[in-house]
Amino acid sequence: MTQKRKLISNFLSLSSINVVNILLTFVTAPYLARVLGPEKLGIIFFAQAVVQYFNLVTDYGFNLSATREISIYRDDFNKTSEIFSSVMIVKTVLMFVCFIILLIAVFSFEVLHKDYIIYIFSFGTIIGNLLFPIWFFQGMENMKHIAILNLISKLMSVILIITVIKNTSDYIYVPLINSIACIVVGLISTLMAARLYKLQIKIPSVSEIRSQIINGWHVFISSVMISFYNLADVFLLGIFTDPITVGYYATGSKLVRAIESGLSGTLAQAVNPHVSRLASLDKKEALLFIQKISKKTLPPVFILSLLLLIFAGQISNLIFGSKFEGSIIVIRMLSFLPFLALTATINCNFYLLAFGYFNKYMRVILASIIVSFSVMFFFLAFTTIKIIGVCIGVLLFALTIIFLTFPIIKKEYPKIQ
Repeated sequence: MTQKRKLISNFLSLSSINVVNILLTFVTAPYLARVLGPEKLGIIFFAQAVVQYFNLVTDYGFNLSATREISIYRDDFNKTSEIFSSVMIVKTVLMFVCFIILLIAVFSFEVLHKDYIIYIFSFGTIIGNLLFPIWFFQGMENMKHIAILNLISKLMSVILIITVIKNTSDYIYVPLINSIACIVVGLISTLMAARLYKLQIKIPSVSEIRSQIINGWHVFISSVMISFYNLADVFLLGIFTDPITVGYYATGSKLVRAIESGLSGTLAQAVNPHVSRLASLDKKEALLFIQKISKKTLPPVFILSLLLLIFAGQISNLIFGSKFEGSIIVIRMLSFLPFLALTATINCNFYLLAFGYFNKYMRVILASIIVSFSVMFFFLAFTTIKIIGVCIGVLLFALTIIFLTFPIIKKEYPKIQ
């Protein structure tokens, strides 16, 4: 398979993942919204936000740093086995540390203790993500297996949710169902990776583990900050408001973010390994490729964002029903997030990370986090328009990234051409 065909295949595979995610979100979200209502749904979303902070720690930036290493050494099975083993060991240790911290937190704070079982059940998704080496398949530029396994996981969740969740009191089983599906598919994916690529679990040297930790450090800090932005909105609303408000916001933002991740997430996952490899071989060719990708993807996503803005009311009523009218303003406010996020992804992941500008990448993310968080905190603490303020903070994160990366791109890349 030629490199171009492989790239197209990977992009289509990852696109299918996100199409499935969006379609199944349109099945489960309306169902859960109608069965559980805003309050119980808000509790579940808040627990997911809390647990996902631990997911940041266990990922440790390996989804970018280890993916890049695998893409470079993918023809050396001995080296890929070393990388795989060291990454999995580090992630496992981090996972156990996170679980201990979660137990301490849920039994120390009343706001968490009253729904402690929800947080413990939700932690199962962390185990599933640990077992599912997406970073490895991405580095190998073989995404079709990810697409198949993702479909299995999502279908398991949907079938079990529709079968088990029948009334409001069943809300505690939603995170358990999601965790079971993640763990089962995670186990299958690890065995599949070992069989397909003849991986041998080795006891890596201290220097190899140290190398992975150092390589992932800047990306880890940046990933923590990015995901802090992704999760801070729901988390802060849960602290400053009530579960019903969280339910309204989380439902609307979940819809927009599903579209956002389906576009910018797919592009980053499918193209980033290719751009990283290309940048190490021919920098000029890599820049031309990035420019071509930008011209083909940004205009249609701008039109999609415009349609979200215009039809926000109809979309919310169709999917979530009349009980979630509070979600309409969220969809409308965040309608241009897919376009802004895609632009930010191209600037950060392709121009900065692929060319090794890790420090600049980290500084850009840190500055954007500070701007976004400050705005969110101000609106939540000192105003009555809390949902609108959070939406503004979310948009400012992407806008700040774009504003800060353009001068870097303008300064650095003419030297290559």
